[in-house]
Amino acid sequence: MGNRESRQAQARSPSSPVSALVPPAHTKLSFVEFRKYQRDILDDFEQRRSLGERKFHYVSPPGSGKTLIGLELLLRLGEKALVLSPTLAVQDQWARMCRTWYGNIEVSFDPFSNADLVSLTYQSVSVKDEGELHKNSRAILDALQDRRTIIFDECHHLTSFWGTVLKQLDTRDRYFIGLTATAPFEKTPQELDVYEQLLDTIDYEVSLPPVIKEGYLAPYNDLVYLVSPTEAELEL
Repeated sequence: MGNRESRQAQARSPSSPVSALVPPAHTKLSFVEFRKYQRDILDDFEQRRSLGERKFHYVSPPGSGKTLIGLELLLRLGEKALVLSPTLAVQDQWARMCRTWYGNIEVSFDPFSNADLVSLTYQSVSVKDEGELHKNSRAILDALQDRRTIIFDECHHLTSFWGTVLKQLDTRDRYFIGLTATAPFEKTPQELDVYEQLLDTIDYEVSLPPVIKEGYLAPYNDLVYLVSPTEAELEL
């Protein structure tokens, strides 16, 4: 695993419209100036893509601009795209960023939409019904088959049922991009196997200290406060 730095894109102005999912020849958004650690991820992506790789797996600290990086990768690939997230707040963040900075990209929360970018939650495609995948989730997965680029945001959640369900979308004509701030190293071997079957191993990891040193994230200290367990906790 690499040990590198994360990114947060500094936007100049949203006044310049961007064509909806421009073809890969348009390799940069005119109004975004990426920071060094973000450019490193983009360089890694281009190198791996030139070698024919179709899965890209990046770890970067919170607040380092993973959403903008993900949107840039979608534009470079130039395919209709799907973003999956673990919460409604993150789902909305992708749509909001699109609408703010990427003017002409049509974004929707409707899985049956023909929009350039569909933003959904993991839950919406993995509802269970008596131990099986619910028919509504199966219908959604079927409707998403024409989307050739899929971003898995906060992908460290994909170590069990969600990851198993989404493996159905793993085809040779599809790009997978995993983004997270927290690699799931503490999981069991079985859970890690589910995770790595979906996204492979980490391609590039941004370390936090250089990002703080460059002034993009605030310095902080980890403080430990020791407490004694209660009697009830000791009995557990």
